[in-house]
Amino acid sequence: MTDITFVAEVAKVQTLADGGIRLTLDLGESDTMQMAQLAMCQQFGVLLSVICKTEGKQNYATLPEGRKRKSEWATEEKAGAHTGA
Repeated sequence: MTDITFVAEVAKVQTLADGGIRLTLDLGESDTMQMAQLAMCQQFGVLLSVICKTEGKQNYATLPEGRKRKSEWATEEKAGAHTGA
């Protein structure tokens, strides 16, 4: 298999009950081929060697609007979303 290259945002880092670590990455909407390659790795149990490099001096505040994720709490308030109504 060839290298799988993409730019991603770290969406979540968590520790598991067994002491393992789980990372969640957000890829751009145009990275469907990379997603398919990663899905094949998951399906066939392929182990990956991962090297992370920072992408310039960009940070979350400077990402294009399409890459920023918003929780339901950060979007416009919906009736009953957290008021119990």
